[in-house]
This record gives sequence, structure tokens and C-alpha cells, in this order.
Amino acid sequence: MPSYESSDGSALHYDDVRRKDSDGDKCPVILTGGGAARRPSYFGDLAGLSDRHRLIVSHQRGVGRTPAPDTDERRSFLAQADDIEHLRVHLGLDRVVQVAHSAGTRLTLACTVQFTLSVARLVLITPPAVYLVNELFDTHTLIGKRRGDSDFEAALAALDAGPRLVGISPKRWRTTMVSQAEDAFPVNAVKR
Repeated sequence: MPSYESSDGSALHYDDVRRKDSDGDKCPVILTGGGAARRPSYFGDLAGLSDRHRLIVSHQRGVGRTPAPDTDERRSFLAQADDIEHLRVHLGLDRVVQVAHSAGTRLTLACTVQFTLSVARLVLITPPAVYLVNELFDTHTLIGKRRGDSDFEAALAALDAGPRLVGISPKRWRTTMVSQAEDAFPVNAVKR
């Protein structure tokens, strides 16, 4: 698996997905996955997009073969946006299409805002709407409506347990995520 060096000297990994007989001249696509610590291989070849474009799948810090960051500062979306920009520069690419899914859309938006000139196009797949519009969270209402459903209760218990992470406890992960959400979107402060 290829890797590159980020601004803080960390080795970060990525996948380079393209068919050998594909047209590599079209604008390359950097994919940013969603879901906490979910391995980005779920993208596959993005339904055949690798037939026409070079797909670069980033492994953010704490995902896939890239280790979790040592400091809370490097966990922020703004800091990790710098990682995506370093990947683009490492690959020698002028402009890229940024495609992101779910939670990865926050990271990709942060990258697009900071490095606008390097983004040819932006595609956000099922972004969490709460940070795109000024609406309050309704999570607690929805959870209340599903209480008592055994499958839902099991899923909620798994969510509360947090992801299986290397180098960070689930409690620290939740605290960091809630803190970032409250800092970024004070109107929609997360309540646990």
C-alpha cells in the first residue's frame, strides 16, 4: 500500500485504484470515506468509475493502515484537511475531484475551504445535514421513539461503546467528537 509524509512527518496511507486499460487522462478523484474508523475499501471502484478516472482512496488518521494521531490537535477536521492536500501534492496532481461520503464530507469540506484552487469539483454523498443547515439535532426525539425495540437497543449499545480504535479509548474518541461538533456548530451543540 502506498504512503506519503504529512506536514507533521507522519506516514499516511492511500489506495490508488485504476484499471490498467482505463483512460487516465481524466481528472483524478480523491475519495474520503465516512464512518468512524471505517476502512475505506467499501468504496471499491465506485461502481466502475475507475474505468474513466484514477481513484485515490485516502486512509485518514486512525483508519486502515494509517495510525491514529498522537494529539487531539491532529484529530480535527481542519488538521486532517491538510493531510488530504499533502496527498494531492505528493501525487503531483494539479486539481482533483473531491468525493466524500457521510462523516468524510466534513473533512472534505474543510479541505475545499482551505485549498479551493486545487478542487475541480466537489461531490458530497449523504452528508450529515446538521452542519449544512441551521437546524437543531433531533437525535434524542428519534431515539425516544425507538426505545424498547431490541435490535435498536443493541445498536445503540454498540454506538455508546464506540468504535474499536487503536491508540485512543472509546471515551476519549466520543469526547473529542462531541467537542469538535460543539466548537464547529455551537447552535447545534451535541447533548449526551
